[in-house]
Order: sequence, then structure tokens, then C-alpha cells
Amino acid sequence: MRELTLGAIFMVCVATVTGGCGHRESQRLPDSAFQVNFETPDIPTEMIAGTQVTVDVSLRNTSTSTWPSKPDSSNRNAVHLSYHWATEKGDRVIYDGVRTVLPQDVRSGDSVALKTTVRAPERIGRYILEMTLVQEGVAWFPDKGGEKISVPVRVVQVMTESRVVDNPPDARDETPRVGKTTSVAGDEDKRLAAIKSEAKLPAEHSSSDRLAPLAGNFTEESDKRRELWSVQVVSLSHRTQAESLARTLKSKGYDAYVATAKIKSKDWYQVHVGRLATRLEAEKLREILRAAEKLDRTFIAHKG
Repeated sequence: MRELTLGAIFMVCVATVTGGCGHRESQRLPDSAFQVNFETPDIPTEMIAGTQVTVDVSLRNTSTSTWPSKPDSSNRNAVHLSYHWATEKGDRVIYDGVRTVLPQDVRSGDSVALKTTVRAPERIGRYILEMTLVQEGVAWFPDKGGEKISVPVRVVQVMTESRVVDNPPDARDETPRVGKTTSVAGDEDKRLAAIKSEAKLPAEHSSSDRLAPLAGNFTEESDKRRELWSVQVVSLSHRTQAESLARTLKSKGYDAYVATAKIKSKDWYQVHVGRLATRLEAEKLREILRAAEKLDRTFIAHKG
């Protein structure tokens, strides 16, 4: 009896290590398994270069096979949601997008709802976003006759309400993007030095030092008593884009935040910088943003 017990334990251990006792590694799908139906996701048609957005995607397995959610021992065969970026002419500029894993194996006829992250190209221009599934190490679903979502997207430097600000006709054109500090040379150096001088700041101070006297130090009570001025950088229809841009600006020392405004029954998410007591301070801050961050399409906002 003791030998049988030890033998049984040994068999259980072997089964656990080798994937026995009914467990099978994920397999390469047959060509007929690459059939998927997408519900139309809410993909933004305008994105800021280099930023990420979260998109809700629902899809259904219309094949007769089960899609594996986990890879095999060679890290192959798992099915993921991903995307490509292509120019309007069809030239791929980003082939492998961010991967989103399936929460479980998806059987024939089953549907699954996913939250996927999409990162915009670094260069501004007009693109096609192609979203679909991929079996890792095997094939993208459209290569086997499966469905994909294709959405035209304009990648811009900044956006305002319903109007694109920087939108060149060719995706190869490049403009310094928001949140990425670029060198300021020549006349721009002189202009920035003049701004610092007016604010009585040493020229060698960092951006966070420059902004300290402009950012204000208001409590909630003083906010109620004072008129507040700020610089509005952009107004976006997607909260995640606005929050991403605000985080980028805050990481560089700016007092950036997101305010919500309802325009024609639609919510817009406005990125503001500064909570200032006077318009003059806001104008100085606007000049700093123009010179140091290349944000040329900003305007002064007032909250009385």
C-alpha cells in the first residue's frame, strides 16, 4: 500500500510538470479558426502624437475553434488583440502595436469585452489605425481571412474643441510634440531670457523654478475670493488624452490640470496650466510655454 501511495504521488508530480492530467498546451490554430467579428469601438479620430488612449473593444469568435489565451512553453500560440499604424497610402509605419491579452480562452460563438491601449505615432500626420487579433508566432487574423477594424486617425501636435490645429498633409512631416522639451536657440533664447528677467528670475533656473511665482499658492478659500487666470493648452473629446498631456506637463514642473466643459451638449476636457491672480501673470506663463515647449496655439482663460 505504501508503494502504491508513493507511486501515485510520483505520477501526480510528473503530470503537474509535464502538463498531463487533461491539460494541453496551446496549439497552432487551423486557418478556419481566424474568424472574428468586431463591434465598432469608440476609437478617437484625432490623437496627440506619442500619447496613449484606452479603447473599449468587443469581439466575438465566429469560428468553430477555441482561441487560446495562454502561450505554449515556447511563448507562442496565444491570441492577443493588437494593431498596426499605416499611412493613407498603405505603408506600415508601426507593425507591432501594444498587445492586449484575452482574459480566458474564447470558445466558438463566445464574445469578450476588452480595454485595450493604443499608442499614437510620434510623428504628426494622417494615418490608418488597423486593429485586429494575432496568434503569436503564427499569423495576424487578416492574413488568414479574418476581420480587422480600419479607422482614419489624424495625429496632431495639439487640438482645440472640434478643430485640428497642426495637421500637415504628409505623415512624414514632423513637428516637436507637446511635452517633449526642444532646444530654444537664437532669438528664442533671448526672448525666454527676457521673460525670466521680467519675472525677476535668474536665467539658469529650471522650468519648475520659473513657474513657482506664477503658479500661485491658493487655498480653496482664496480660490473662491480671487479671480483666476490660466493658460488653456488644448481641449480634447477624450479624457485619457487630456490626462496624459497634463501628466506630461506636470512632470516638467508645470501646474497642469484638466477641467471639464460642456459645449453643445458634449463634454470637452481642457488642459490648463497655472492658477494665477492676474492676466499679466498668465500672459508671462503663456510666453514661457511658447518658448520652452513650442505650444503656439494656447490662449488665456479666465474664471471669475
